[in-house]
Amino acid sequence: MFKIEERSFGEFLIYYLKNTYTGEFVSILPSFGGALNQVTLCKGNKLYELLEGSNTFEEFITNGKAYFRGTKLFPFPNRLKDGQYCFENKVYQVAINSYLENHAIHGLVQESDFKVLDQVQLEEEALLRLYYQTSGKEEGYPFKVKIIIEYKLDKDGFSCRTTIENKDQQNIPVGDGWHPYIKTGSKIDDCFLTLSVEGFYEVDDRKIPIGKIIQETTFLTSTQISTTKFDTCYKGIETTDKILKTILEDPNHNISIVLWQLTGERGYNYVQVYTPPDRKSIAIEPMTCLANAFNNLEGLIVLAPNEKVDLLFGVRLE
Repeated sequence: MFKIEERSFGEFLIYYLKNTYTGEFVSILPSFGGALNQVTLCKGNKLYELLEGSNTFEEFITNGKAYFRGTKLFPFPNRLKDGQYCFENKVYQVAINSYLENHAIHGLVQESDFKVLDQVQLEEEALLRLYYQTSGKEEGYPFKVKIIIEYKLDKDGFSCRTTIENKDQQNIPVGDGWHPYIKTGSKIDDCFLTLSVEGFYEVDDRKIPIGKIIQETTFLTSTQISTTKFDTCYKGIETTDKILKTILEDPNHNISIVLWQLTGERGYNYVQVYTPPDRKSIAIEPMTCLANAFNNLEGLIVLAPNEKVDLLFGVRLE
């Protein structure tokens, strides 16, 4: 049986999707941008925490805000150069929040208050649906957009679907992504990574892509991460089933974590990989577009009035 529980979490409410048979669970913070805080899945009757989340409100405020742990990246993932872009002959300025680089980073909804739209508890799955609608008055992004996020836990693991709908009377630019930090319980240096990618994008000293993709072969097959430092965006390889898989293997615990993302037209065709300084986890970020896409147009989605786009990613344990 699957169920949903609601608890207090400091100033917020936190929702748990639970598998009562296995003890697996997912936790979500609607009032903090629908942040994905925890994913704990089972292998061989043993539970594994797969996300670098927060156990207390204080820890979440410190690390969630500073490192964007588990946050929703909308309307743009990654960096927007100087916080500025031009769309349909009009220039917009987004507030700078990456001060050393002088960029806007990871969108505008991190602290937005998503509302619970629906809860579904069934024998085979639990679903939590959240929604948020922009006012059309946000600084630098004055467009009306409705976002619905569906979190699902079932026997196959965790999945997350995002539906973005243009509620404005004009075209709007859209980019989307997520920022989960994956962990296994071992140092990331000891783990092995497999990336199904064409290559990575070269960037300048401010981490803005310069229009060149470098072929990547090192991690096309399972390779130990060792001391490799990532803050790198990759273009996924096209597959017939349109599923891009990034695999993190931990031989110390005999587990493999698969983060999968649905690609294709207007899909999560990019993946950003980042290693934080403590190297206890690795961010594997499904994204619809490249950094600075509002300017370079690489993967940018333009929605006409009343048009929608559906996006999907998930995590499973093998």
